[in-house]
Amino acid sequence: MLYLNNLFTNQPLLSLLRKELGVGAIGTTRKNTLGILSDILQGKDEKYEWGSTIPRTVGVVFIALWQDNTALIFMTTVHSLNSHEDLKLVNRRRPALNAQNP
Repeated sequence: MLYLNNLFTNQPLLSLLRKELGVGAIGTTRKNTLGILSDILQGKDEKYEWGSTIPRTVGVVFIALWQDNTALIFMTTVHSLNSHEDLKLVNRRRPALNAQNP
């Protein structure tokens, strides 16, 4: 499994790694990277409830926007939405509100 930073993570690369080499990869990505769907890009500029997600699948690549303090886009070929066993719900406390985190 590869962990990539946001400079190298894109949908064509992750798809190639999984299909051709059998290597799973995961990483955050930038909003101007290849392979991000338009509804996720539109969501990047909006403010959602903390902890909410917009999940999508493009081929073998799972792409999601997750709302933390800011909206975060990530891609993975290690996780999926194919079965209920793939979804793990974990209670996570919201960080305390302060001047940097309104």
